[in-house]
Amino acid sequence: MDIYDPRYPAHLWLMIFYGLLDAMWQTTTLWLIGAMSNDSNKLAIYAGFYHSIQSAGAAGVWRVDAVGLPYMNIFLSTWCLVVAGLVFSFPMIYLRIRDTTVLEDEGLIQRDQELNTKVQEVGVVEAVEVEESKKEEP
Repeated sequence: MDIYDPRYPAHLWLMIFYGLLDAMWQTTTLWLIGAMSNDSNKLAIYAGFYHSIQSAGAAGVWRVDAVGLPYMNIFLSTWCLVVAGLVFSFPMIYLRIRDTTVLEDEGLIQRDQELNTKVQEVGVVEAVEVEESKKEEP
């Protein structure tokens, strides 16, 4: 098929809408991943897992296409996997996505608070040592 084929505009619009659908899917998925936590360590693990599954799926489809499986089978298996993924992801979305941040769930915030507490304790000890050294000097 080339640009002068009468079916070309229909295929062009189909590809444009596939691209828009993919962009919306990726944006929604990455937004949901970002909404699951404010801890960058957790988010890195979630995003890495998502992209590894995405890459494995792309490699699998590439191989299935190379073997010569009919396109309708690939199409149906892709949509079956999407539906199954959505069914399994709904409980995770329901349980993990909140409108507020719960500090007990955030490891990064807890570590930051522990660090601040230690710095304050050390700062108090250093201030006492400085005052004692000033008292010792005549």
